Amino acid sequence: VPLLLNPDRSKLSKRQGDVAVEDYRKQGYLPEAIVNFVALLGWNPSATQEIYSKEELVREFALDKINKSGAVFNRTKLDWLNREYIKGLTSERLAELAEPHLVGAGLLKREGEALVPPAGGPDLSTVVERALTLERPRIDKLSDLPAAMDFYFSAPACDPALLPGKKSTREVALDRLSGVLALVEKLPLGDFEDPKALEKAISGFIVEKGWTNGETLWPMRYALTGRTASPSPFEVAWAVGKERTVERLKQAIKTLS
Repeated sequence: VPLLLNPDRSKLSKRQGDVAVEDYRKQGYLPEAIVNFVALLGWNPSATQEIYSKEELVREFALDKINKSGAVFNRTKLDWLNREYIKGLTSERLAELAEPHLVGAGLLKREGEALVPPAGGPDLSTVVERALTLERPRIDKLSDLPAAMDFYFSAPACDPALLPGKKSTREVALDRLSGVLALVEKLPLGDFEDPKALEKAISGFIVEKGWTNGETLWPMRYALTGRTASPSPFEVAWAVGKERTVERLKQAIKTLS
């Protein structure tokens, strides 16, 4: 079989990174992704296919198709494969696999059937389910989830200098956030069951006011996430729910006042 090599074509060794399967499992690489990846190190029966089920691997494998030259252990390709397998998980299986990472990072704890904040509080299982829906396409491995999802469970600290965005002002951001807050407080809870419903209501309000999306949605998203890159504000509001959305908008307004 071919020798496994680092990207610089030196021999794969612990001195230059993880080499044990257990190390990759702990990082949140799925077993099926690891098997798929390792099977293709020095062997691939097709020039067009990269993702194989175990059954396909068994059916297609042949010793005479193994390359004798060294095979580079391409971490980027492993990340891509794992991302594709994560996308294919059922919501239930993804939640099951994600929980140890979220609990291990201290973001949540299990109390019976509920997932609650470390200090106790309301059940965040629905928030977890919705957040995973949004973050699933954005991660390479399950260990990325705690850093990707922490703002869903606790209100972020917002930098007042970043709230207006690059092309607006504190005064404009304060006005837009106040208007959005007044609207959100009046929206029925049913609207928070569908991000499309929230988008329709808030986008219609922006048009009615004659505002621009940039000067309105940027501060709203940043108020909800504390991040300059995230899912849309409609999706985040759907994930965290009406009560937390209102609380975070009020806190952002207080930060700017």
